[in-house]
Amino acid sequence: MTGLRFIAALYVFIFHIQLRWPLAPESAFLTNLLGQGAIGMSLFFILSGFVLAKRYHSGKDSFKDYIVNRFARIYPVYVVAALLTVPWMGVDFNAESAYGSVRHLLTAAMLVLAELLVIQAWFPQLFHMWNNGGSWSISVEVCCYLLLPLILARVVVLGDAGLRRLALAAYALALLPGMVLVLLGGDYLVFYSLPIYRLPEFTMGVCTLEILRRGLLSRRLALLLHIPALALLTVYLGLAGNRLPGWITHNWIVLPVIALTIYAVTQGGVLAKLLGNRLLVWCGHISYSFYSFQMLLLLVLKSHHAAIVAYLPLLRDNRMLLLAAFAVLMALSAFGYHCIEEPCRKWIRRRGKSHWGLGRPTALAARAAESAQ
Repeated sequence: MTGLRFIAALYVFIFHIQLRWPLAPESAFLTNLLGQGAIGMSLFFILSGFVLAKRYHSGKDSFKDYIVNRFARIYPVYVVAALLTVPWMGVDFNAESAYGSVRHLLTAAMLVLAELLVIQAWFPQLFHMWNNGGSWSISVEVCCYLLLPLILARVVVLGDAGLRRLALAAYALALLPGMVLVLLGGDYLVFYSLPIYRLPEFTMGVCTLEILRRGLLSRRLALLLHIPALALLTVYLGLAGNRLPGWITHNWIVLPVIALTIYAVTQGGVLAKLLGNRLLVWCGHISYSFYSFQMLLLLVLKSHHAAIVAYLPLLRDNRMLLLAAFAVLMALSAFGYHCIEEPCRKWIRRRGKSHWGLGRPTALAARAAESAQ
């Protein structure tokens, strides 16, 4: 699963490069395929629901333990990524009037508050400001984290038929934003980034874990189907990726293929062996930093692209630019993981154990544990 997370982060990164500096203009198939990298976010959300449900299914952790662990995992790198991108906040303080100065100051204060509380995804107008073009997904994740104990407590007490109905309902709800966008139009950013529209994907991940636990899908069938399903998805995106707007309109095929792939990877097989490679596992560990710092790199490249390619003419080739950017981002990500993410996570968890009385299970956690027996 760790390696799969890196594949998603890499696809999103290549997509961001492709948006600004086309990588294969001579190939319509590759242009379509690379241009749909935003679907990697669906993999993040479904995989997050699956992994967190697996980790906290036992109910041994209290709600406080759970929240502190999530905070320790994401917040330090999140804050560093925000601080490093302050020059691109998107607020012009050179106002010509007192009213303009106050307005810009309030805008900056609002941005900082939204960033600190990780609620920027609830306001699509902020998407193109600061580093919110990347950090919006962290805001979505935080919403899902807060709701996981409630979702999990409900899922574990459902019968098999009820679980299937919930999984289908989550899938149907995940299709609605794309259907509305295609049939009625609207601002795709609202449907793409608002947490309430991404929650069904996270819920699908939780349901996938529970289906796996109960053995409701044949291991042999999952292993048989997931590679052809991935191939079909690749062909579909390459041929028809640009036919529908807003990326989430592909959810009808993307989400079941992702859920099936996650399910199959837990059962072994060729893909599981590839993803279990030590290098890919390490890449998976640094994938959160890889995702978090890519906006910094993209903003620097966008602001100074002309100067960079003038100094290094080799980078006029967008594919060489991609390779160079990837190398720099990998170095940043390794530093972020080993020097920021892991030390801060361990320190916060130690503080939690010694000062906040962590470790006592809540009634909600106990209920999940009881139902799991």
